[in-house]
Amino acid sequence: MNRTEAKQSSRFVGTSTLLPRRKHHSNSKRPRSSSPGEETSDNKRKRIQFSDTELDTFFFLSMENKLKESTRTVVRKNNKKMNEQLAALK
Repeated sequence: MNRTEAKQSSRFVGTSTLLPRRKHHSNSKRPRSSSPGEETSDNKRKRIQFSDTELDTFFFLSMENKLKESTRTVVRKNNKKMNEQLAALK
């Protein structure tokens, strides 16, 4: 396990598969196009790069959605149990 993986696993224990891989590189070394009108393959398909805070926000929002979904499931199961108990009392 390298240093960045160790940092990530200690930060979010048990969720390493959910974390997006972060690429640490600068765009300063990208080749410049030879003429301003000419499009290179890099310009045709630009990759969206998110900051760490944006990635963290996305991660926590997705975790919040999963939590809400699991809460709904638990509530649904509890309601079903209560309805069965009420039916048994009648």
